[in-house]
Amino acid sequence: MILSTAYENLCMSIKTIIFAIILHSILLTETIADNLQDQLPSNSCSAGNMITPEPCFTGSVSAGGSGNEQGFRNYGITQFYALNWPWLEGSAGVPNIKTTPKGDQISVWQTWRTKSSLYSHKENHKHPSLPKNHQSFIDNHADVPYSKHIEFLQNTSLPTGDDQKLIDQTDNPIYFQIHMNNVAYQDLMKAKKKNKVNVTLPYVEFTVGSGDIIRGAIFVKSAWRIITNMKTAHAKMYHRSFACIEDKGANTTECKMEVVGLVGLHIASKINPISGFSYKDCNKTEGKETCLNKNAIEWSWSSFEFIYNAPVVRNEKDLNNVEKNAPWGLFNTGEAVEKQIRSNCFDKKGVLQLSKQHCTLNDFDSNKKEAATIIRFMSDNRNYKPENLDAKVCRDPVEPLSSLDYSTCNIITAYSEKEESVWKNYRFIDVQWIDQLGSINPEYTSKQPDQTIIRNTSLEPYSRIKTVDNSGCVNCHRNAVKTDAIFSIEDLPKPNSNNGE
Repeated sequence: MILSTAYENLCMSIKTIIFAIILHSILLTETIADNLQDQLPSNSCSAGNMITPEPCFTGSVSAGGSGNEQGFRNYGITQFYALNWPWLEGSAGVPNIKTTPKGDQISVWQTWRTKSSLYSHKENHKHPSLPKNHQSFIDNHADVPYSKHIEFLQNTSLPTGDDQKLIDQTDNPIYFQIHMNNVAYQDLMKAKKKNKVNVTLPYVEFTVGSGDIIRGAIFVKSAWRIITNMKTAHAKMYHRSFACIEDKGANTTECKMEVVGLVGLHIASKINPISGFSYKDCNKTEGKETCLNKNAIEWSWSSFEFIYNAPVVRNEKDLNNVEKNAPWGLFNTGEAVEKQIRSNCFDKKGVLQLSKQHCTLNDFDSNKKEAATIIRFMSDNRNYKPENLDAKVCRDPVEPLSSLDYSTCNIITAYSEKEESVWKNYRFIDVQWIDQLGSINPEYTSKQPDQTIIRNTSLEPYSRIKTVDNSGCVNCHRNAVKTDAIFSIEDLPKPNSNNGE
């Protein structure tokens, strides 16, 4: 009897210990996931560098790099690595630190909240119903990354705010989405609480990152094209995802399943805590560049795009060298279009002149529904066209690589060695920020608009003439004075309790 009781007590003790171990494991997993949501460096998550991708990155640009363009470029690259790290399935915004980028996988930023999932312009937005055949559609495209994640896309208006659309070479519109990290979302919720009535949000001041301890607000602006019926070899070059496309004009509550490929990515980060800079004289110097820039001084913008969006065309020689068989998504290589470009878009010396009256490159015509013909701009601090950079050229360049070429090559080589990733097919355009003098960087010296405007072919396709507000991300976003340099939330009504948050 005594032995029986002792045995029962021992069994109970073992069960208690096992339960405690399981509970501790669950709590530890949840704690690690919570800590990883901001992707700040920790004992469990390393911060990468410009050469080696890692799932975490610092909260701000380093003190040594805050005053130079290479420091900001390096930060933009490490951020790109981390935000495109495979996500931990079931934990939104959390990287899977037990794996590495290979092939194609759902990225961390894709699992953040989206603007459309929070609230729309007129009413709380609810995703449309998935079609009944959505699982069979997924099963029929088994090589597309899924991880139980589907993009919901409906917006075809360019982020420029002009209600312009961009049509690709398959006559489909490009779709746009805006994602925000949890810090940005919480900042919005704090602003919400300041309003007790359903009116426009008050001024929002987003959190600025600092060192390894504070994550700042991050917004990711993405551009996608439909590639469901694209040749497999070409489709596999893209970062792909399943998407349910909502037709705003259709009389149905269901959306349509498609396979989409990422064509462009903007990353806006509040990462640059500025000290020792004063705008006390702005009232006396109204209109000066430094005063215009004050609204965006703690932000940086990094831009990336798919290699085969569009080619660089600076002159007739470039047009002659365009790879005709490349799968350009936004450029037409047909003979009729080429003839029109030659006749209308170059001066007598064969130099590109987008301002010529009948040149339709990078031109939006609201009366036409046909595909646009877009060219890529190449800044004057590059020696290589982005589309001409690959792992081989990066390892053994014929001409010296510029610093921007080198930064672009870091991404290409990082994803080309060991286990290849689709991210090797994306090109770093550049990064913009404001220094302690209130000046926008980097600075360009060329007088040609196509060599001084930082733009993404899929997100700002219709740039033609350089103005004070279109030469780069900062030049535009500094005018978002109501919402801390972020236009995408400027016109949002205050969310209410019906959105489930």
